Amino acid sequence: MARKKAADAVAQDDVSDEAPKSNGPTDREIRAAGRDLADLKRSLREKMEEAASIRGTISQRKKAWKKAGFPVVAIDRVVADMLQDDDELLAEEREYIRIRAVMNVAWSQDDLFPETVLTSAEEAAEDEEQALHMAGQNGYAAGLNGHDIDKSCPYAPGTDRHVKFREQWHHGQAHLAKGLGRQERRGRRAAGGESEAGAVH
Repeated sequence: MARKKAADAVAQDDVSDEAPKSNGPTDREIRAAGRDLADLKRSLREKMEEAASIRGTISQRKKAWKKAGFPVVAIDRVVADMLQDDDELLAEEREYIRIRAVMNVAWSQDDLFPETVLTSAEEAAEDEEQALHMAGQNGYAAGLNGHDIDKSCPYAPGTDRHVKFREQWHHGQAHLAKGLGRQERRGRRAAGGESEAGAVH
C-alpha cells in the first residue's frame, strides 16, 4: 500500500502544469491573463500619474489667473461647455433658463452686461482670435476622427485659420495614432495568449 501511494505521488508530480484542469483554463492561459492584466494596470498607473501631473498644472495656473484678476470660475465653466456635445449643452441651457423663469429668478441683458462696450477694432481682434481658436479646435477634431485634411478644412488656403486648422489636425492625428497603437499592442498580447492556449490543447 505504501509503495502504491509513493508511486501515485510521483505520477502526480510528473503531470505538466500546462495540462487542462477540468474544462477550466490551463495554467498557461492563466499566466497569459495575468500578464495582460499587469500590462493594463501598468498603463493605467502611468495615465493616472500623467493625469495627476496635468491636474497639478491646471490648479497652479488657475491660482495664478485668479490672483491676476481673471474670472476663473466663469472661464472654467465655459471651457467645460466647449468640451460638451452641442445638442446636449443647448438642451441643458434651455432647461436652466426655463427653470429660472419658473422660479422668478430671471434676468435681462442689461442686468448681465450694463457697461460692456468694445471699439470696432477691439471687437475685430477678439473675433479673429476666437475664430483662430475654433479653427484649431475643428482641425484637431478632424484629425482625431480620421478625416481627410484637405476635404475637411473649410478655410481658404493661405489664411491664418487654414494654417491653424492644419496645424491642429496633425495634433489630432498624433493622438489618434497613439490610441490605435495601444489597441494594436493589446490585440497582439491577446492574440499571443490565445495562440499559446491553442498550442496546449
